[in-house]
This record gives sequence, structure tokens and C-alpha cells, in this order.
Amino acid sequence: MKKTFVTLATVAALVAAAAPVATTLANNNTPYNVESQKADAIVVELGREYALAYANAASAKVASETTAHILSNAQENRNTVYTAEDAKVAAAQAALDAAKTAWEDAKIKAANDYPADETKYNAAVTAADVTYAPAVDAAEETLKTVTDAANKAKAEADKAVADAQADFDKAQAVLAEAVAAKEAAYKKAINGGLTPAQVAQAEAGQEVAPANNGAAAGNGKAAAKTVAAAKTETGAKTLPKTSAAK
Repeated sequence: MKKTFVTLATVAALVAAAAPVATTLANNNTPYNVESQKADAIVVELGREYALAYANAASAKVASETTAHILSNAQENRNTVYTAEDAKVAAAQAALDAAKTAWEDAKIKAANDYPADETKYNAAVTAADVTYAPAVDAAEETLKTVTDAANKAKAEADKAVADAQADFDKAQAVLAEAVAAKEAAYKKAINGGLTPAQVAQAEAGQEVAPANNGAAAGNGKAAAKTVAAAKTETGAKTLPKTSAAK
């Protein structure tokens, strides 16, 4: 019976044959890992960009709602001021009208009481002037004071509304810009590979977890198994052939 011997030279040949295969497979796996890491980094960065844009849009929305509330309050306050001041002016005008009417009524009464006595009539008119003229003057001064105060209060209320309107318009512009930026960041993130779950993470203000980490690790394990299988397969096929030749 013929014996089969495996010499050191044969073993060396087997190792030399297997080494290039293992090296080639390992090297082929390296670019994948590098690309995977790059993809992960891109996903994380896109997540951060979208998270920032999303937060800015949310903040702009709050600011817009706040300015809208302030504007509404300013408008309501202006209406209240106008109503109150108009009432004050109307009351002052009514007081002046009443004083003038009382004065005129006193003169009419003097004419009715003394139609033929000019002396008494003149005396009655003079008495009416003394009695009612100061009241009319005071009412006129009051009306002027009240009107000036009303105009000032209205002007302040108008300015408050104008300022609030300007702030609201500015906030609306900022909101529109922020929403546009958020939508652009969202499209960029989706096109860049973010999953709905990762988008939700970004919207929640969380760091986006790359989906490729596990895949990369799994690929490395698979590659290692492939290399081992290649070695075993190469060894299994080479050993009998070399031994038989020997």
C-alpha cells in the first residue's frame, strides 16, 4: 500500500496559495467599511441639519403666534381706547352744549319776562351772562382738554397697533423663511438616505443613529466567514491533489 506524505514544502505551498485569497477578500471588505462610515457620517450630519432647521421653524412658529397674540391684544386695546375716549369727548361736548343751552334759555326767558321793559330785560340778560358765561367757558376748556387727551391716547393706541403689526409681519417673514429652510432640509435628508425613524429622531431633537453600523459589523463578520470558508475550501481541494501528486 502506497503511503502519502505531506512535506514541509507542500504545507508552505498551501499557505502561500491561501494567503492571497484571504488578503484579497480582506482588502475588498475595507472599502466597504470606509464607504459605510462615510455614509453614516453623512446621515448624522443631515440629521443635525434637519434637526436645526426643524427647531428653527418651530421657534419661528411660536414667535409668529406670540406676535399675532400681541397684535390682537393691541387691536382690542385700541378699540377700547377709542370707545372710552370718544365717550369722554362726547360727555364734555354734551356738558358744553348744556351750558350754552342754559345761557340761551336765560336770555329767552328775559325777553319773555320783560317784553316792554328794556331796562329790566337788559338787567336779566346781564345776570344770565354773569351766571352762564363762566360755565360755558369752563365747559369749552374741559372739552379741549378731554379732546387733546383723547387724541393722545388714540395716537398711542394706534402706534401700539402699528408696532405690533410690524413685529407680526416680520415674524411672518421669518416663519416663511424658516419653513422653507425646514422643507429644503427635509428633502435633503430624505434624498440623503434618512429613514422615517431617523427623521422622527431629528424632529425630537435627538442625535440621528446611523442605520449602517450594524450592517457594517455584520458585513465584517460575513467577510471573515467567507475568508475562513475560502481557506478551508482551498485547503480541502489542494491537499488531496498535492498528496496524490506526491
